[in-house]
Amino acid sequence: MPEAEIKAYYPPAVAAAPGAQVHRLGVREPMPAGLVDRPRGSDDVLVMVFHGETAIDGGPVQAGPFARVWPPRTPHRYGHPGRPWSHSWIHVRGAGFATDVARAGVPLDRAVAGFQPEPFEHLLRLIHAECAGRPRPDLAIVLDLLRILVRMLRRDEVEGPDGAIPPALSRLCQELHGRPGAHWDIPRMARLCGWSESRFSHRFRAALGVPPLEYLIQLRLRRARELLNEPGKRVHAVAAEVGYHDLPHFCRIFKQRFGASPRQLGS
Repeated sequence: MPEAEIKAYYPPAVAAAPGAQVHRLGVREPMPAGLVDRPRGSDDVLVMVFHGETAIDGGPVQAGPFARVWPPRTPHRYGHPGRPWSHSWIHVRGAGFATDVARAGVPLDRAVAGFQPEPFEHLLRLIHAECAGRPRPDLAIVLDLLRILVRMLRRDEVEGPDGAIPPALSRLCQELHGRPGAHWDIPRMARLCGWSESRFSHRFRAALGVPPLEYLIQLRLRRARELLNEPGKRVHAVAAEVGYHDLPHFCRIFKQRFGASPRQLGS
């Protein structure tokens, strides 16, 4: 298998600013068939771009390219079970960068569909050239490049792969992410958007790439997996918190999605 164009670790981490440190990055790293599974995640923000078909977070294989941002200590699961795949990535430590990502509104629990790898990889090459190619990196340049990276992620999330996401859908997604355990169904979501049920379902899938209820299931199960990593969390309480009051049903679909039961993946 060919090697990555760049795969670099910076010991000690190259500080871009207080609270933001470039830790490591890779450009066009090829991978064999299989899934990378890190139940505890990492202690930094991980930004990845996948070039082709890839499965993330226990979901189905989806077409690339797309990006995914994982906050610190969030489970990572990605790859393709049946064929080689490739990605580019950067790890950035520090609360400052994590705060910048959150304030920009970049989603931290799902893919950014349609995110193009070429501009992202150009930024990674520039960051690497500054961090590894100079005895004393210019930290202001590195910080500016990181800020551009965040703005690119935010721009593609807002515009989406096929144009602008309607404001009604953006508001609905904020509601879903804020209250995933509430009672959500198609009629309620359609009413919140002010559309008929058929128009809502069509526009939701066109903008976000999956049907509304599949989006909700993915959101709830990812949130459940995050909650199960918190000390003292019990499975039945987590199930109820994310909207599942039938515990056997929750355990069954959780295992289908992640390949292990909630108790096996809990802390």
